[in-house]
Amino acid sequence: MTQIEKTLFWTWFEQYHKELFDLPNKSDVEFQHWQNELSEHLETLHQDFKGVITHEKQEAILTVTVDGISDLFNEVDDLVAEAPVITGWKFSALLPPGCYDKLIEKLKIEAGIDPKEFRFTFCMPKPNKRAEIVVFHPLYTPEIDIMMFDLADRTILNLLGERSYGNNIEVIDLKNLSDAEHDKLESMSVLPTIFNSGFVVDSEGVLVGLAWNKK
Repeated sequence: MTQIEKTLFWTWFEQYHKELFDLPNKSDVEFQHWQNELSEHLETLHQDFKGVITHEKQEAILTVTVDGISDLFNEVDDLVAEAPVITGWKFSALLPPGCYDKLIEKLKIEAGIDPKEFRFTFCMPKPNKRAEIVVFHPLYTPEIDIMMFDLADRTILNLLGERSYGNNIEVIDLKNLSDAEHDKLESMSVLPTIFNSGFVVDSEGVLVGLAWNKK
């Protein structure tokens, strides 16, 4: 992503920011048109760049996201750092915790599974590496692997936020709860505390403390 490409994107955004601000009031056809325009202009910077526009009170927020791909975080940060000052707008790099609340509800209904029922454990830790975790559910079978993975993956991203998810999670695997060693299991709800505080896992994958320092 070159300086010229970043400048061209923000020049385009400044020109059409009023149209983008007014997205909630547009017809379905107009809404989709401007969403496509935003997507196309971000993808000229990188094919994995996406934009999410939300509204809080009288302000609109453009969040640039790369679906947790940590190798692109610096590029997203650089782009957002060069955002212009536009009245009524804020600009953010990477999705915050809670960003997928509505999507989680949709996936929950489609899968017929409550993500609160998920339990997880860590695989054997590797020095200075991101975490590998195994997610368990009593209804898991290979036949529904994709559907359940989508729900588990989005649930973890939703709990952690995109930056923590990308920086801390290496692999997510799925297994039936019958395969678990129950004394090693943790609720998904503890993930934000674990990765915000650092953690220690013993040689068998058991969480034993909060003091992990990952370079």
